[in-house]
Amino acid sequence: MKDALKLLLGAAGVLVIGGLAFVFLNAPPSMKPAADVYGKIDWAAIRENDTARVPEGWSAPKLMPVSTDGWEEGGYISPDGSLFFFGYADGDMFRYINSKNTEIIKTGPSRDANNSCYWYPNNVPCGTFPRYDLFYAERTADGWTQAKPHPLAVQNRLPPKSITLVRNSARAYLVGFPDDKAREDIYYADSANGTWGKLIPVTELNTIYIEDDPYVTPDETEMFFWSDRPASLKGHNIWHSHRINGSWQPPEILPSPINTDGNDMQTFLFGDSLYFASIGRKTEDGTMAVYKSTRQGDNAWPDPEVFVSSKFAVGEPSFSDDGKRFYFEQIFYNWNEKDQHFNPDMMYIERE
Repeated sequence: MKDALKLLLGAAGVLVIGGLAFVFLNAPPSMKPAADVYGKIDWAAIRENDTARVPEGWSAPKLMPVSTDGWEEGGYISPDGSLFFFGYADGDMFRYINSKNTEIIKTGPSRDANNSCYWYPNNVPCGTFPRYDLFYAERTADGWTQAKPHPLAVQNRLPPKSITLVRNSARAYLVGFPDDKAREDIYYADSANGTWGKLIPVTELNTIYIEDDPYVTPDETEMFFWSDRPASLKGHNIWHSHRINGSWQPPEILPSPINTDGNDMQTFLFGDSLYFASIGRKTEDGTMAVYKSTRQGDNAWPDPEVFVSSKFAVGEPSFSDDGKRFYFEQIFYNWNEKDQHFNPDMMYIERE
């Protein structure tokens, strides 16, 4: 357990929270088949023994159908509740980091048999080693459709991630990679007649540091994101910007007690309540939890309270507009000190 917590608090934890795509920019080793021990892990039993703690008035957590033994993260539900977006890699990424980038074990489906995306820098077809890309599924009367690569993932050399939708889902804010560099910046793209345009950088907010996980309000007047840019507080901090007359204003760091000297990130604003993931605050159990703070005035945020937590880690909060379902990511762990395996899954709870 100690090693796993160190892993979550260190570089690999940042990867889970902020995205994995940049670890693959320099052509990682080929993927190995899943180890026998991995196939014998009873993930259903592990999930049952690590049921996330949720607020009163909400159902027990349920597994999203898009979840597999692969690496699902960065989930986001569209405002109307009809589309679910998530990042995906078909390997155990914590093991990849823990092995100093040498051990790749395939743990889930490729989800893209047509190899519709190509990796930088050598135009290697996706599927020859763990891909990380943006996928989505559609909710229909018969349930969720099979997940497939998002068009913005297919048409870009470097995989976009962490999408949010505004303007009746005709504009997407998301994370991309500038000039093939291993850092994240914020971009947007517009959709017309079902076709997505190119990624356009949000130059007012991007820096030489990481800007990640943008959440933009449906009216496109506010954005929350996290960054590792220098600030009065250590770690990764949540920043906030207003959009005035079509331009994003210089962002301000959210004050304490939202930000800490730990890692605070992955925001979602529902009404006046800010939901976000944080590492470093003390919870009853676990390391990373989802917190809630309800805004009072322009920029006054009371002490956050734990909204969802687990034995190990939860994050990536999002609501549909009706507020009836809350979606999040939970990282499950086999608790084996000698041979650790991790499986992030997409989960949701419903108002009772």
